[in-house]
Amino acid sequence: IPVQLPSILGGGQPNFSIIGRQRIELSGRSEWTDDQIRTATNRVSRFPSIAMKQEQQFMVTGNIGQKIAVTIQQDSQAFSDLDNRIQIRYDDRMDDGRDGNGIIKRFEAGNVSLSLENAEFTGYTDQHSGLFGIKLESQVGGFSFTTIMSQEKGEGQSANFEAGTQGSRLQIRDIDYRRRTYFFVDAGYRENFSRRDANGRHLADADSIESIRVFVASLTSRQDLAMLRKGVAYFTPPISVDGGLPSSPDTLTETPESADFRELQSNEFLVDRNLGYIALTTPLQAQDVLGVFYATRNRLTGQRVTFGDVPIVNDPENETKLRLLKSRNERAPQGTDLDNPKRWGTWQYEWRNVYFLGKTAINPDGFDLKIFKKAPSGANQDVDEGGVPYIQLLGLDRRGVNPGSQPDRLVDIDYELINFQRGELIFPDLYPFAPGLLFNEGASVAFPNTQIDGLNDQTSELYNRISTTINNNIANFNKYYIAVEHKDRQAQYSLGRSNVIDGSEVVKLNGRKLVAGSDYIMLYEVGQIRFLTEEAMDPNADVDVNFQFAPFFQPASNTLMGFQSRYDFNDRSWLRGTLLYRSDKSLDQKSRIGRETGRSILWDLDTRLSFDPQFMTSFVNMIPFVESDVRSSLNISAEFAQSIPNPNTRGDAFIDDFEGSKEETDLGVRRAGWVAASPPEVLNHVQRGRLVWYNPMEQVAVTEIFPTREVIVQDSRQHVLTIEFDPRTPDLRWGGTVDDAFLEEWNQDATAAVRSRWGGVMRPLTGATIDQTRSKFIEIWVNGNEGELNIDLGSISEDVNDNTVYDTEDDRSDGFGNKL
Repeated sequence: IPVQLPSILGGGQPNFSIIGRQRIELSGRSEWTDDQIRTATNRVSRFPSIAMKQEQQFMVTGNIGQKIAVTIQQDSQAFSDLDNRIQIRYDDRMDDGRDGNGIIKRFEAGNVSLSLENAEFTGYTDQHSGLFGIKLESQVGGFSFTTIMSQEKGEGQSANFEAGTQGSRLQIRDIDYRRRTYFFVDAGYRENFSRRDANGRHLADADSIESIRVFVASLTSRQDLAMLRKGVAYFTPPISVDGGLPSSPDTLTETPESADFRELQSNEFLVDRNLGYIALTTPLQAQDVLGVFYATRNRLTGQRVTFGDVPIVNDPENETKLRLLKSRNERAPQGTDLDNPKRWGTWQYEWRNVYFLGKTAINPDGFDLKIFKKAPSGANQDVDEGGVPYIQLLGLDRRGVNPGSQPDRLVDIDYELINFQRGELIFPDLYPFAPGLLFNEGASVAFPNTQIDGLNDQTSELYNRISTTINNNIANFNKYYIAVEHKDRQAQYSLGRSNVIDGSEVVKLNGRKLVAGSDYIMLYEVGQIRFLTEEAMDPNADVDVNFQFAPFFQPASNTLMGFQSRYDFNDRSWLRGTLLYRSDKSLDQKSRIGRETGRSILWDLDTRLSFDPQFMTSFVNMIPFVESDVRSSLNISAEFAQSIPNPNTRGDAFIDDFEGSKEETDLGVRRAGWVAASPPEVLNHVQRGRLVWYNPMEQVAVTEIFPTREVIVQDSRQHVLTIEFDPRTPDLRWGGTVDDAFLEEWNQDATAAVRSRWGGVMRPLTGATIDQTRSKFIEIWVNGNEGELNIDLGSISEDVNDNTVYDTEDDRSDGFGNKL
């Protein structure tokens, strides 16, 4: 811009740069169905509905002379108003970068910030953003002044958390073990499960699984028919020893399951070949059938035994024969078999001692687990009547930190007990909350030395009842619960607020202020902070974050004004005074508690005095054998502040103003919602004139009914109900004969009998509506200047033709009237 500016602005010429873009999108859309019937309230138009979308983004930067800089930033897609910025800044600086000699050193208008160094009690020692107004900095001799008048567009908030970890707590009921996931492939492996060595490790069975194929028949999931095999799963399948002829399957112990089976891929299950069990990646459904074909080899003799038979070619005529691990319907033990797992058939194969801990890939550091017994009253206990912790009685705590030490009331971090990767707790006993079931089959608990005999108060129903029975008797069967707590290392945290104001955050780690970019990255739009250093990942580190955010809705208008004066005695000593005024004006006409109009005044005095007293050095040199030539220094810092608040200038506030508590019953204007009216009490059916009611094809503009209402385009038109009444024509659509009064001409001077011709519509108020005894007003908008409109409310007969018989008026779809 070729205009020479005065020297007060630094001389030179204005210079501006504009960068931006604008996008206008126009689209149309039309939907219809061929042969769709047009009605008054459902009209089909093939004319497209037009939509226009406009986006614009631009930035203006430049200077007016050498001392005034201008920045304007506007984005129609911005998250908040604070993302659209305007800043005008005047800096009294010389060409070499030093401050000028003018009284006004700096002037800012638009988006400004406030920082009052060392004034700790004011709360504005760090950068306070989100302000819109003006700020002036000036200097006269040794005095410097800062003045600000602004509105706060943001709100302050803080967050405190332990860096490097995020904790979670979970309670798991004893009845919520993981169902239909873990299965033994043979009863022998189940009975061997309790055998352990001196170190508590499982002892492997003599027979290990050499190969295994797993098959599932499902009724609920979609499956590729080409991948299915026709097969039968037996409790005891055909068995072949060292390649000999297979034996005949057992069809008596348990009914075989015939189904179409799908073979699971290797990534759909895990297998422990020594302990003889499989763990499915996805639990089975209740109606699924599970079968396996496998071979074992004896470590001592080398004997190979094959269970089942799977033809090489998938031929429907040659069925696959499998060992049945789970039948289609849950077959719980019955009668005398209830308390002896050896007699449970296929029911014994499923594990019921595994509990999901809420998530996978758990960090063992910071993991804690306790077991509590529910108390009828008072606090739940984690120890039994003898003071022994339940985690010890259940085999989860058998030693301290060092091997061979006594239990320490902490769960052992034993990977046979806790699978941190899968997020599972595996009790060492198959029936942890009913150890008596083990004793009934001649077994014992896993660690008798520390578990003793396990729990005294047992619930065997958890293991010999189907899940439906257990869930229907939770009050009786749920006696214990598992409390789990774990902390996971992470580098990113949520502050609980979005639209964090750029640059407003102050992050401190153990009291030390962190630097953005090198110590952390702030994602302002979503309100997340990501730490970059190992120090911040220390689980014992303490992090404080203070920040401002732009709320989507601001219920108050906040004004901040302040003045600060400082006098410098020298470059190390000063005296400063601060005065701040803050006003929070509620935008509600009736202020609610917590949103009252308030104001506060705060004044603050602080000083720092720094001396180099020679007498202190001389005094030290008077001490024998001590001589110093280092200059002594004495620093004195002091601050005093007082706040004068008035949190409620009006002196009152509303707990609830009951605005918007109006209850309405919309009777509607759709034609189908109204039917012909029964005669009023003082009139009869034969006096009925012809009346028709309908919805016009064209809707009416809302502003014709409510001239002052503001409406958007898609809600700008309204259906209406048009009622046309002809008193000259009798209405015999509901039976009856013509009244003699219709023989006379209807006019204003006619007899009372002639003028008593009527017509009407009615509709019910169903039982689902609100209690109408509390209703006070009825609102109806009528466009018409002839006739007389009467409204009846209350108990109204449905006898339209007044023949004292409910013909079809009271006939519901089921053929029974409701006598309304």
